[in-house]
Amino acid sequence: MVVAVACEQAPQPTAATASASASVSAAAVPAPSASTAPVRPRVAPATQPGCRVLSLKGEVKGPSGPVPNGGVLYGTEWLELGKGSELSLRHTVSTRELTVKGPGKALPCLDGDEEVLLVEGTLETGAGAGARPGAEVVIYTSFGTVSYGDAQIAIRASKGRIEIASSKGEAWIRPTRGVTRKGPEKLVGGNDKATLTAAVRPEAALQDCERAAGEAESLGRAVFSPAPADGGTLGDRAAAHLVARKTARAACGSARVGIAGEADAEKRKGLEDRLAKANQQWQAVGPPGSPAAKSSAP
Repeated sequence: MVVAVACEQAPQPTAATASASASVSAAAVPAPSASTAPVRPRVAPATQPGCRVLSLKGEVKGPSGPVPNGGVLYGTEWLELGKGSELSLRHTVSTRELTVKGPGKALPCLDGDEEVLLVEGTLETGAGAGARPGAEVVIYTSFGTVSYGDAQIAIRASKGRIEIASSKGEAWIRPTRGVTRKGPEKLVGGNDKATLTAAVRPEAALQDCERAAGEAESLGRAVFSPAPADGGTLGDRAAAHLVARKTARAACGSARVGIAGEADAEKRKGLEDRLAKANQQWQAVGPPGSPAAKSSAP
C-alpha cells in the first residue's frame, strides 16, 4: 500500500505584508528622546597630580578665569566661590573626593597634593575612596590645621570662627598659638564636633611661621654638620629636623590662609614677601650655602 503524504508549503509574504512587518519592527525601536542627556565631551588628561572637577554649580573663578567643568586644578590659584556655588573634586592619583561650597575662598589640592587652604566657606570630605595607610589629608585654616586619613568631615570657616564636625572617621585638630579650642582635639565620628575661635591675626600667625622656619633651618644644617657633643646621633638629628619641618609647614600654611584674608592689598603684599622667605628657610635641608628646595609650599 502506498501512503502519500502531502506537505503544505508556507505562504510567501506579499509586498503588503512585508511592508506592514517592517513598520511594526520600526515602531518597536524607541526613537531617541529629546531629553536624553548629551554625550559629555572628552576632557583633557591630567599632566601631573591635581584635582579633577567632577561637578560645578554656580560661580567659581580664579585669577585666570572661571573654573572649567571637567578640568584639572593643580593647586596654584586661589578660587573665589560665589553664594550657593559648589565645587566637587577628585584627586587624579588617590581618587579621594571633596566638595567646597561658597560663598568663600579656597586653594584646593595645593601644588597637586592632598592639601587645601580654606579662608572662608565650607569644605566637605568623603570617606572610603582613596584612603590608604599612612596617607593624610591636611586642611589649613587661619586658626590651625585639620587632618584626617579616612573620614567624612565638614569644616565651616568664617572670620573669627572655624567649626569642624566628623560624621564618620577620625580627624585631628591642631590650633595655632592664641586660638581657643572648644571640643576634643581628636574627633572620632558620630557627629563629634569642635570649634576654633580667635581674633583675626595674620601678623601673629606669620611670626609663628618665621620662628618655626628658623628652627627647621637650624636643625637641617645640624644634620649635615659634624655631630656636636650633645647633638645625638645622625638619626636623632634627622628625626628632629623632620618634626621641625612638619611644624613649620603647618604654621606657615595657617599664616598663608590668614594673609589671604587680609583686605589691605599693600599690607598683604608685605606679609606675603615675609612668608616667601620663611618658606625658603624651612625647606633648606642641605649644608650651609646650598639653595632651598623649589616649592610653592604654604
